Amino acid sequence: LLAGDDGSDGDKRHRYVSTLKKEAHRLAHLVENVLAYSQLERGSLGLRIGEIDVVRVLEDVIPRLDQRCDRAEVKLETHFPATGMSLFVKAEHAGFERIVANLIDNSCKYGVSKKGPSKVELSVRLCGKRVEIRVRDFGSGIEPQVRGRLFRPFSKSAQDAARSAPGVGLGLSLSRRIARAMHGDLELESTSAAGTTFLLWLPATI
Repeated sequence: LLAGDDGSDGDKRHRYVSTLKKEAHRLAHLVENVLAYSQLERGSLGLRIGEIDVVRVLEDVIPRLDQRCDRAEVKLETHFPATGMSLFVKAEHAGFERIVANLIDNSCKYGVSKKGPSKVELSVRLCGKRVEIRVRDFGSGIEPQVRGRLFRPFSKSAQDAARSAPGVGLGLSLSRRIARAMHGDLELESTSAAGTTFLLWLPATI
């Protein structure tokens, strides 16, 4: 379409390029998840676990998360500990980023409310001997029949994919496996007509 356009309609060209950019981001995210899952299946993901500052890592990745939310016309709100406070965990930098990116991506795809606020909340806190990271949306919640297979790989059927946002149902399964490989976990903490909250926790290093 772009190649055949004479350039006279700038708005149309802008729509074409915007669509290309959005789909390129979506496909890149999907390919990254499939490759990472394939490595997990072969036992070759090779997580390099060390001590990382959760707050600092999240602050560094916020611009990329903001871009994802902007594409979905969603506002990202963050609730971090007091300025200058660090929360250290034993984890892998890239693996931790991938989990948070998957959770934000899912919230943008499935958790956007037409009635309530169009936003996603990302919060961090220390709770005992673990650091808890929550991602909350304000959508309509997850249907009961879907909850039981949320963390199964490739959980979406062709019918599901046709009715909902594009995807193969791999992000949550991959994210949970990475979390557990880092001696933490990823859970569906709550879901209702007022929204859904996922909880990622990792052992704190105190």
